[in-house]
Amino acid sequence: MSRNISVVLATSILFGVSFGLYEFVLPYFLDEHNVSYQTMGFIFSASAAAMFLVRIGAGAISDFIGRKLFYSSSLLLCGIASLLTPFFPLPWPQMLLKSLRESSVVTRESMHSLLLFDASESRFVEFFSRTRGAEFFFQGGGAILAGIVIVWWGNNAVLFAAAGLVLLAFVLFSLEYREVFATTPLSRTGMNFRDLLSLDIPSGLKWLTAWLFFFTIGLSTSHCFVMPLFFSKKFGVPESTVGWIMAVHRVSLGLPMFFIGNLVKTRLKSTWIAFLILEGLTVSVSAIIPGFWPATLLWLTHDFVGAAIWVPISSHYTQVLARAKVRGRDVTKSVAYASLGWIVGPLLAGYLMSTLSNPTASISAPSFVSGILMVVSAVFLLPLPDITMDNQDDTAVG
Repeated sequence: MSRNISVVLATSILFGVSFGLYEFVLPYFLDEHNVSYQTMGFIFSASAAAMFLVRIGAGAISDFIGRKLFYSSSLLLCGIASLLTPFFPLPWPQMLLKSLRESSVVTRESMHSLLLFDASESRFVEFFSRTRGAEFFFQGGGAILAGIVIVWWGNNAVLFAAAGLVLLAFVLFSLEYREVFATTPLSRTGMNFRDLLSLDIPSGLKWLTAWLFFFTIGLSTSHCFVMPLFFSKKFGVPESTVGWIMAVHRVSLGLPMFFIGNLVKTRLKSTWIAFLILEGLTVSVSAIIPGFWPATLLWLTHDFVGAAIWVPISSHYTQVLARAKVRGRDVTKSVAYASLGWIVGPLLAGYLMSTLSNPTASISAPSFVSGILMVVSAVFLLPLPDITMDNQDDTAVG
């Protein structure tokens, strides 16, 4: 493993712990300050809207000036947003800070895939699986740590710890990563604002974007502020227990991903569809099981039998379906449009939780609907071409 990949791996680990801390504590922080479920939905949705333009612009510009500046800046801004969160508990400041943080997170996520593909097309899935797998694994450690810190020092301490770790990741990446991207002169065509907003991507990538948009609506309906509250509100378990659940959740995604690059080489589309459907079914069924242990154990399998398998495949498809000359713009444009699903999901979750009178049905409905939408999203994958891990075409497929 090269020096740069090692730096990305170490950065991913630090970011993973920070992410696990922040994502776990924020719903409890908002709940502590009497923010309603519907308002939480608006806060999470507003941040999704902010992601859109930032993600498209960063990807397009990075095709000309490289990925490092955006990667490092996103870490810095993420740390600043996390650091300021405890000081402004009211909804409007939280909306702004959440928007800043999530815009930074998705920019870093886009640059992560792009710089790995720049480093090695043939080993992209291997590098992606290892670095993202480590990140998800250590998100679990962050969740455990959050559950412990909340009990002893409260929500603010968790947010400060999250900020400190991501700022440390910023320093590490900025000092140690060496840009290897071969830049090209900046052109007016590449920076035309209308071109950036248009969905001028290859047809295959359009189908993938449609799938990801619909899937994101489903995912974000249950994987927003609802996720930790589902266990504490429905089953009455303490935050420390929820921390362990969230930890296993992230580990069940990260650990299998270490090995996917070496195991899945053929029949990618059918593998993707099968495990996507299985993931959706486990999420929906776990929402209607009344007992804590049966519901939790089934829910914890959804990434192990789902996203851990198909996320590297979908990332590989995204890179290959994009055009080589403007891959940063194509990839980030696709993901940016798809991420608009994060506007719909939290609003849907807040609506379901606020309108259903039965407390059990209210807290369970977002997860049930979430899984159904995941299953239905598989329809959009059917028109995609069958490609393999060793596809090295310079032009987009489809």
